Amino acid sequence: MDNRTLILLFTCFIPLFTAVVGTIIEAISLQDSVTVREKHVKRMLMCYFLMFIFIGTGVATGVALPKIAIQILPLTVFSLYIAPVLYYRFVYLLTNTENKETSHFSRHYLFPVLSALGFCAFFYIVPPAIRLQLVVERTVAGLSSKRFRWYSSPLPSYICRSSSES
Repeated sequence: MDNRTLILLFTCFIPLFTAVVGTIIEAISLQDSVTVREKHVKRMLMCYFLMFIFIGTGVATGVALPKIAIQILPLTVFSLYIAPVLYYRFVYLLTNTENKETSHFSRHYLFPVLSALGFCAFFYIVPPAIRLQLVVERTVAGLSSKRFRWYSSPLPSYICRSSSES
């Protein structure tokens, strides 16, 4: 590895270690919770830090080991989508002044889950060799990764083929 890659890798480890330490601190302090609300807030913050562990692991692996990174890419993408929702829920639980108990399911979780499932479907349709080439070289057969995704999706592919036949 060259110096630039090493510096980038160590830069990726800073948020990863911060998230690990935050998760450990919240897990230890979870036992000292006085109220149920405090326990919910700490659990939500712990889940938020856990998502950043997944994000940091995915990014650091992508920098150092791209062949392994393509295997955990769906988890990384899901973590990137769910982290803002968990942060919103954390702030909501922290600032909630109503005494009524809120349900654990929220419609805010739908978009991250559905988009992650869509990404997984797209991810497993593309052959592993092309996935690796997209991660490492960012091009496939002369197309950028954005154009490759555009042309490999069913609807745009159909539109482009039907317009060229006319």
